[in-house]
Amino acid sequence: MRLCTFTARGRTRLGALRGEGEVIDLNAAYRDRLAARGDLRAGSVAETRVPGEMIAFLEGGEDSMVAARHAVAHAEELASSAPERAAGAGIVVDRSEPGFRLCAPIPRPGTVLAVGVNYKDHASEAGFEVPQHPLLFSKVATCIVGPEDAIVRPRVSELLDWEGELCFVIGKAARHVAPGEALDYVAGFTIGHDVSVRDWQFHS
Repeated sequence: MRLCTFTARGRTRLGALRGEGEVIDLNAAYRDRLAARGDLRAGSVAETRVPGEMIAFLEGGEDSMVAARHAVAHAEELASSAPERAAGAGIVVDRSEPGFRLCAPIPRPGTVLAVGVNYKDHASEAGFEVPQHPLLFSKVATCIVGPEDAIVRPRVSELLDWEGELCFVIGKAARHVAPGEALDYVAGFTIGHDVSVRDWQFHS
């Protein structure tokens, strides 16, 4: 299941990619699944189990993940048996729809931690010594943009550098975690395009 955040029909929602051309609105799909089974509380239950926003969804832990898988299965069945209803109800959204935009998976994460100088080629290129321990730094949440958003170059910089990054999404609170248990706290991963101002490095 490839989770995402998307904007369509004037709303920003939690979704799951369906192939390369469509997105499933997980909250809408789960609500429809419950309603089809006669649950009179379908709306409120869906908001609890599969919220329409990524951070709230991750806070639901494994229960939310299980519900999301049920939502995907329901959407797939509906897309096969009643594609017009699936599209009309906003359960399956075509990415070519006017106004559709794929957003950052977590548009405003609480904390962004990064590891610097973590491979030798980059250290040599930048003139840094390879650190003996991980070099950690943080980024502000407002620097996160979606894959289709523009990267704004600061007026003070003529040397923007980019790096492809593997990003891990921590899905639950963690502290003093043993290395062997680290992946138990990872909800998923994505790719990132990290951009840094390098002028100071070469001209200071």
